Amino acid sequence: MAITTMAHTAPPRVTVGVDTHKDLHVAAARDQLGRRLATTTTGATSAGYAELLGWALGLGEVTAWGVEGTGSYGAGLTALLHTHGERVVEVSDRVSLERVYIGWPTPEYFNKDDAALDIAARILADGLSSRIRCGKRASIAALRSRRASYSASEISG
Repeated sequence: MAITTMAHTAPPRVTVGVDTHKDLHVAAARDQLGRRLATTTTGATSAGYAELLGWALGLGEVTAWGVEGTGSYGAGLTALLHTHGERVVEVSDRVSLERVYIGWPTPEYFNKDDAALDIAARILADGLSSRIRCGKRASIAALRSRRASYSASEISG
């Protein structure tokens, strides 16, 4: 009879990444080959931090924790992990993207002749001595004199 033996496999070495938020933390665990083992979400409380630590230790030998915002939303979790002798690496949440500038053609708002046209408009339309006003005054005067001549011819018969 043949004896079958199974090799004892070592527990996976686990790296845990934690995305921290004000009210909850989202964690993902990967093994030494980069394969995703599991994800979980816990509350951002001391009970949630302990739950997260227990969850990760249940997956294998945790080699490091990548925690986003160790000085802000991740500060409580980081403190708990340090008290348990865990290695914590701060992960930057600042992603810099290249700026894209988009432009499109726009009509010209100003023309090189605008100054001259502005002066011409002022001469024609502004004030008591404008050409439009003077021309209108001349037309009114001509109409009055024409009416006066009609009236005079009617009287003289």
